[in-house]
Amino acid sequence: DLTINSIDKYIDSYINKTIEFTPKYSNNGRYLALVTGLPHSKLTLIDLLTQSIVFVLSISEIGSIPQFSPLDNFLITWSQFRANKQSDGSNEGNLKIFAISSGELVTSYSHKVFKSDLIQFSNDEKLLLHIVTNEVQIYRLVQSSDRFIVEPVNRLIDRSITQFKINSSLTSLPSNYLSIAVFTPEVSGKPAHTSIYRFQTLDNQVDSAIDSQIDSKVENEIVKVATRSMFSASEAKLLWNSTGSTLLVLTSSDVDRSNTSYYGSSQLFYLSSDGKAEGMIVMKKEGSIHDVQWAPSGDKYVVIAGAMPAQCTLFDLSHNP
Repeated sequence: DLTINSIDKYIDSYINKTIEFTPKYSNNGRYLALVTGLPHSKLTLIDLLTQSIVFVLSISEIGSIPQFSPLDNFLITWSQFRANKQSDGSNEGNLKIFAISSGELVTSYSHKVFKSDLIQFSNDEKLLLHIVTNEVQIYRLVQSSDRFIVEPVNRLIDRSITQFKINSSLTSLPSNYLSIAVFTPEVSGKPAHTSIYRFQTLDNQVDSAIDSQIDSKVENEIVKVATRSMFSASEAKLLWNSTGSTLLVLTSSDVDRSNTSYYGSSQLFYLSSDGKAEGMIVMKKEGSIHDVQWAPSGDKYVVIAGAMPAQCTLFDLSHNP
């Protein structure tokens, strides 16, 4: 354990070392994650409240800034991918999840390229979702005595998906539902599409008011409630509002088929989580859409778009400026 003076000296010594990544604070500001030294990296987690080191982990070739789960119970790291066979013939995962309370490795997955949303937690951290080829895997996190157990629950299968984003604010839905948005880019001339699925977390009975909005069922507990086709879309930014009622989808493509922009093309769409509304936002000023952000209240959003000088437009939930 470190005293206040020694923790200050430790941070000072860290600053004087080779800084591999920006130090990462936890969401509540209590913890600070520090990465030093490559290729033989050390990850140090400091509790700023008690002024002590929680743990120090040796993790080879850390390749990104560590990430914290929503409630700061878990720490996620990604290292350069190496096909290291274990004694049982499996590969050691390079995307790892550690329990902050103990430093224990909870689970790991293999990914050659890191993206921040490869794994996502529900806001209560009872569920863990992980994207792999053609599907999103859903797990339940169960704490048993002093360790966490990861239990498979279900799989959301949607061919060629490359991104997903969960919304678990649940303020506009029954408390046992989780909304999952997935994006599939253009493939072999087929348009891209974004779909919203609803995962029922507690029982198997679907509310009658929701049942009428369901398009199709995927396995036992997952239903598709909305979808939207999109042309000229190779990537997307998926943005839920804070109430979980509406999803914004900012798509982009490296190629502008109208030949009006060297930087490619971008479009903005919306989908409601109940499947009742979907459409495209048409900006008054021509040009690329530079950024989109929701207001914390979730009842309005701002869009910056158009050739310089760009235009900033505030929209309401009816998507009117």
